[in-house]
Amino acid sequence: MPARAGFAHTVLVDMRERLRRSQRPDRIFDVALTAAREAGLLTAADTGLARRLRAALASGDDYATAGKPVIDWDDKAAREALVDSRARDGYALLTVLDGAKGLPEPVGQAMRLLATVLGQDLETDPDGVLRIARKVAPDRVISTVDPQARHGHKTSHRGFDGYKGHIALDPDSELITATAVTPGNTGDAQAAPHLIADLTTNPADPARGGRDPRRPGPSRHRRQDQGPAAGRARREVHQTEARLVVASVTMQN
Repeated sequence: MPARAGFAHTVLVDMRERLRRSQRPDRIFDVALTAAREAGLLTAADTGLARRLRAALASGDDYATAGKPVIDWDDKAAREALVDSRARDGYALLTVLDGAKGLPEPVGQAMRLLATVLGQDLETDPDGVLRIARKVAPDRVISTVDPQARHGHKTSHRGFDGYKGHIALDPDSELITATAVTPGNTGDAQAAPHLIADLTTNPADPARGGRDPRRPGPSRHRRQDQGPAAGRARREVHQTEARLVVASVTMQN
């Protein structure tokens, strides 16, 4: 079958140049934005809801940019005033959204995340000022852009932010049989049921990697296995998992 002839790269260059010289050089961009608006991709809250939410803000910040507020960050009082004003804005937004029906899913997700962060990271001092809590909440959300990430610890002195990677390894063939990714604060043993599901679903089915319980012999990384081979298999799983965890932490940091 003869190959199809392509087109010269200069065709696209010429088209872009013609578009640039035209009276509507942004026409393709405008069409894309219109399609995005019609699909609901650019506006999470409708105009009426957005107006009510903005009316509830009392800090004076319009939150139009994602950058840090301009204050004297070396001034403790200025930092405390910033935290208090932004926290009160957050509670005001939650008050407006509380009980609202038919919220778009992005607004609902943002509402739940805002409530979580305010509840876990702030406390009210006796003077009524909202300040950053001097504690770590259980299962604390550490990122608003990656809410599933968590603080984890390799040792009592070595921590990381992100996820853990887990694998199951067949000790005979050294093939990886299952994988899992969990938040960084998940205990290593919690991933085990998923990793050995093919053994526990039907242990006597050789097609699933199981063995007939009437026949002696070690099964793949089961805790009740004894002997050097079983111990070596468990060490291999642990060491390989540790390497994956380190790689995961490196990508998150």
